[in-house]
Amino acid sequence: AYSGAADVIVARGSATSLAEFALQHKACVLVPSKQLAWNIKNAAVLQREGAVEVLDEDQAAQPERLGRTVAALLHDASYAVKLGAKLAECAGHAGAARDLAILLIDTAHSHSRQSKPALRKT
Repeated sequence: AYSGAADVIVARGSATSLAEFALQHKACVLVPSKQLAWNIKNAAVLQREGAVEVLDEDQAAQPERLGRTVAALLHDASYAVKLGAKLAECAGHAGAARDLAILLIDTAHSHSRQSKPALRKT
């Protein structure tokens, strides 16, 4: 509910959060945690694609730097829309939940067929 109402999102960069923001076409400023390699990698890939703005933790700790970055997105709606659209293109997949469910069901069916013991005639 909160991300849906936001014009700009400041987040760490976890894959599940990014997928949600991508489906919402949100402009994001990512501040990846130094301790979480996947946050850093997600942020770097999306920054290279022009889908997010990225600040490291030291930059984000400077109120004027973080403020300028967020303000730039709030004041330039066309750029914010462009970032949101690019994020959706890079990280969004509207049918992901359905595709994952199908994969899990198929895997479960395959596993159950393989693990059934053979019937013995007595």
